[in-house]
Amino acid sequence: MKNFNIVRLDSKGRIIIPYHIRELLDIEEGAEFVILSHATGEIKMLPLVKGKTAELNAHIEDSPGTLAKMTEILAKNRINIIMSQSKILEKGHLAEWHSIVDVSEAKDIKKFHADLTGCKTVKKFEFIER
Repeated sequence: MKNFNIVRLDSKGRIIIPYHIRELLDIEEGAEFVILSHATGEIKMLPLVKGKTAELNAHIEDSPGTLAKMTEILAKNRINIIMSQSKILEKGHLAEWHSIVDVSEAKDIKKFHADLTGCKTVKKFEFIER
């Protein structure tokens, strides 16, 4: 079985994803992707599947253990991290955490929102379901 395809980049920077792959992954026109690049030259494309993925942007305390608390809340609500990045906005006080998450196994998104709202280290957050 063939598990790779050779595709070509057109003059506008577009790549055509072969039909059988789009069908296998249930990807339709207008689908969004996260593209990750590595220093090795490798590129990964992760489809953001409607109803299964979301974007979480949060301003959090810049203190030890804050990200651990965030991931604990995600795990408790059966939400998995696909990718994330964080940066310090004000050393020792404020950081920003951006993540793309898989919500396909989450039971109650409202409970997840309540858990984040109740977490003292979370200053504000935005949760965008795809």
